[in-house]
Amino acid sequence: MTFRFPLALAEEVSSLAKAKGTDKTTVVVETLTKAFGLPFSTPAPVTTEALQQQLNNLENKIRNVSEQLAELRAQTHLDNNTLSIITALEQSIASFESLGAMTAQESMIAQETKEKPLSLDTEEGSVFSLEVDSQKLEDSFSEDQQANDQRQLIAQLIHHAGTLEQILSAAPDLIFVHDRLGRYTYINPAGARALGFERSYFIGKTFQELDFLPEITMSFAAQREAVFTTGRAVNDELSIPTVHGNRDYDYILSPIQGADGSIDSVVCAARDITERKQIETALRESEEKYRHLFEFANDSIFIIDASTYRFLNANWNAARRLGYTRQELLQLSVDEIGLLMNEECRHAIVQQLRTTGHITFECLYRCKDGIEIPVEISSRVIEYGNRLAFQSFVRDITERKQVEKVLHNSKK
Repeated sequence: MTFRFPLALAEEVSSLAKAKGTDKTTVVVETLTKAFGLPFSTPAPVTTEALQQQLNNLENKIRNVSEQLAELRAQTHLDNNTLSIITALEQSIASFESLGAMTAQESMIAQETKEKPLSLDTEEGSVFSLEVDSQKLEDSFSEDQQANDQRQLIAQLIHHAGTLEQILSAAPDLIFVHDRLGRYTYINPAGARALGFERSYFIGKTFQELDFLPEITMSFAAQREAVFTTGRAVNDELSIPTVHGNRDYDYILSPIQGADGSIDSVVCAARDITERKQIETALRESEEKYRHLFEFANDSIFIIDASTYRFLNANWNAARRLGYTRQELLQLSVDEIGLLMNEECRHAIVQQLRTTGHITFECLYRCKDGIEIPVEISSRVIEYGNRLAFQSFVRDITERKQVEKVLHNSKK
């Protein structure tokens, strides 16, 4: 006899109950009888002996299915959901066997008390249909809380499995599962599309069989084995060829425990970070260009804290022209190198910076050796390290001042 996978059987139970609007217990009976190869149709009266013979035949078929369930359970690659459904079906079969014993007893009582007998479908030798008091039968099942819990468990598992598949199918991330031998046992649609194959193509195959680069295969295999060995998740980045060219992924490998608590597979969730990596590269290159311009600009450049007026940064030219090392300069404030920068003057400069965002003015700087040099300062407001700061470009205007002095003297 061909045994149908438990999840498909459970789905049939749920769909039949919904379509017919009947109690799931009755539908379990109908579905299982179909699974055993027995039709289910309009009932007709039969004798107690015929009933017993039918029940005996059905018990033999139930026993065969139970053995097949046991064989299926022995397979090591089953996931938790499948094992839970197998358990629920085994319990349902046990309840069904109890139902058979109960109906036989009901039939004997009916013969003795002249009540309406149980009926069996006489067409094609089908299994029984209950025509006793339906309320009495429902009451007997309502008292069996365990059977009711089993039916609810099957329905919940089917619902959760469907919800999970919808989530995984809609996820933009690549999600797949590998068993201990490195074979794909699941891959979501996004993963299959990225790698350019149908989902069914991956099932049962390994990285090697999919022709991934050896270095990728070896690295991933080592990390997967680490998850099996330690039971802890592993996070890393990986660049792999896809239908859209080489793509960068940030992925995490997590263990999946079997029914006995051991790790029987590993799930990988990989997120495409190609654009993020490209932006990071562009920012890094931009920072390097800015650093180059900052360091080798002809003008002195200062970054000044807008609250304390201390130097946050300064380029090499700024330190050299004032006669300080950069480390020495960064220990100073504007007041320690600037002349004619009294409180009133500084307040006016800061007020215009806050109003317009920029200002240009002249000032005198005092070098470490005491020499004073005239400078032109162009400042603007910036954000620096999550704080408000002033960026000042300082130009030595000694030669210009000398020319202005000569011109002024020549006019006298």
